[in-house]
Amino acid sequence: MAVENARATMAKYLHCKAKELVFTSGATESNNLAIKGIAYSRKEQGKHIITVATEHKAILDTCKQLEKKVLMSLSAHKFYDPMGIGCLFIRNRAKTHLQPLTHGGGQEYSLRPGTLATHQIAGMAKAFALANERLNEDAQHLAVLRHTFLDQLKNLDGITINGRSEASIPSIINISFEGVGADSLIIALRDKVAISSSSACNSGAIEASYVLRAMGIEGERLYSAVRFSFGRYTTEQEIKQAGKIICTEVNRLRELAM
Repeated sequence: MAVENARATMAKYLHCKAKELVFTSGATESNNLAIKGIAYSRKEQGKHIITVATEHKAILDTCKQLEKKVLMSLSAHKFYDPMGIGCLFIRNRAKTHLQPLTHGGGQEYSLRPGTLATHQIAGMAKAFALANERLNEDAQHLAVLRHTFLDQLKNLDGITINGRSEASIPSIINISFEGVGADSLIIALRDKVAISSSSACNSGAIEASYVLRAMGIEGERLYSAVRFSFGRYTTEQEIKQAGKIICTEVNRLRELAM
């Protein structure tokens, strides 16, 4: 009952039918099921898969994606639920004919067999409902944080915001600092401010963003680009403090390079 109540809650906010949701361990598994499930079931109809170079690694690494017939995957930790749970939305599931990747048991319409993590599913539904209820409040808070952060950096010369502001979300900013390598800045800030040169999904190594490269950004601008993220629980005071530290370290690194 708890699982089906959670499915109904998720469907309400996604504006879809409850039977179109399949619970998984997260978006990476969902993407694999969507892409491979379609590819395997329709291999007689063609072997071409279309994608774009800026897609998520879980899409690119799985098979260069399908055109969006199977459309949305969710990881619960993206909306403040613990990691390890997610779901896949499959429009017109009965007509889509996904082929399961694993077998044994009939759970989740036999598409994702195995004992369901009821507590995680119920928690995800609650977190998703809360995220929808706080949607406007969170958006306004993040917009204030973004403005405050950029205001803190206004006295720094040689900074470039990567991407168009009108096509971005307020919680993530990617900035190139002229004359400062991303790896140097990450190391300088590692005990003070958490930043990265790529998404959290690709953490573990300091490397240039393949998304920026796909956008045509190369050279010093690419290798000096770092990513800043804000969240629901980030405060303005933390943003101001981070901004001051970043300005100090950028200026220090530029002086060392002279």
